[in-house]
Amino acid sequence: MGAWMDTGAGMSTRHAEFCLEHFNFLASGSSIPAFRTSAPVIGPDYLTAKKWFPQGSRDLQDLQTRIAQLTTSEKRDLKPVAEDVLVFPTGMNAIFTTSEALVALCPQSAVVAYGWLYPETVHVLKKSAWGQVIFFKWGTDEELDELEEMLMCQPHHITVLFCELPSNVKFISPNLERIRSLADEYDLIVACDETAGNFINLDILPYVDVLLSSLTKIFSGASDVTGGSVVVNPNSRHHDRIRSQLAIRYQNVCCFPEDVVALKRNSVNMASRVRMANANAMVVIEFLQKHPSVAQVHHPSRGPTFPSYERHRRRDGGYGNVLSVVFRNPESARRFYDCLDVCKGSSFGTNFTLVIPYVQLACYWTQEKCEKYGLPRHILRLSVGLEDPKEICGKISLALVEVERFESVDRDTRQVLGDMVVA
Repeated sequence: MGAWMDTGAGMSTRHAEFCLEHFNFLASGSSIPAFRTSAPVIGPDYLTAKKWFPQGSRDLQDLQTRIAQLTTSEKRDLKPVAEDVLVFPTGMNAIFTTSEALVALCPQSAVVAYGWLYPETVHVLKKSAWGQVIFFKWGTDEELDELEEMLMCQPHHITVLFCELPSNVKFISPNLERIRSLADEYDLIVACDETAGNFINLDILPYVDVLLSSLTKIFSGASDVTGGSVVVNPNSRHHDRIRSQLAIRYQNVCCFPEDVVALKRNSVNMASRVRMANANAMVVIEFLQKHPSVAQVHHPSRGPTFPSYERHRRRDGGYGNVLSVVFRNPESARRFYDCLDVCKGSSFGTNFTLVIPYVQLACYWTQEKCEKYGLPRHILRLSVGLEDPKEICGKISLALVEVERFESVDRDTRQVLGDMVVA
């Protein structure tokens, strides 16, 4: 399970179903000759597949072209993205393959994990052949000062920096301009995951060498397919080196053609869905922030790192549809989660609203460490969907009513207990 989670490898559901239905014409391959078998039957199914796979190649090219168009920078003096899009079966497989490719450029060098990265990304970096993984978990300018001091002392020790914009769950936006400046001065490669921000909202390619994204999220939206993408910046001084190492590993990547078809179909209206979800999220944020039981709402449009996000927002872009909420009372968060009548699931960017208790799911075994870095155990991540905003806020309102009832009873109980102690 750990290998599947961290590498993102393995068969998709569609691929497995296809194999089960068509064993009669599938050949088996193995490093052990005795286990290799030819297809037992060559019949109509085989002929159908022979026609189908060339179409799958065209679908993949169409999908790559769409991603290239969406990720090309609005800055006109830069080369547009063309041949530098690679599609993977999952977002984690894109991250894993990228880490393996980048460490191959300079084995045993150090990699920086800047900001609060998704836990599986951290696992990948730890398990790859990096000599050292250096963590800056707050994503602050003070930590960039520390990084700069390290680079000045050991300029060739650190070769790659991974970050997210915005970071998952805390939604902090790193100072990507300063990171780019340090990268240019000390010859670093910058790999940035922009899944929580997405292609429609953000224009960060000019500041990174590698752009990572999970296509499972709002790119698809339908929650019926997985996928990931890697875009190598054609303007990067490291372009050729990165591209060559990725090409070596990409030969073994299997994107099942029907999954590619689903990604292509689902992403046709990505821009309109993103803008609708952006707007819905802002309504939800305003609604939650007014409630006295809510201590804090994290979102790229809020907080001290808002200017860093704003610098990279596209002309018609927004702030994303994913947010996190912290209640003043941990038990209030539990009551809210249990009573909120929306889907409970670990993805985000779906066309329907989702909520999860993030730390309980993603960092179950390291909850104490999370609290040390400003992530309370009861933080909830909310992915706002395309429903009518009145419907979403209505469901949130009903859950908050239950929170108010709980807090009222809790206050009365504490008052009674206090009176008994005094007496």
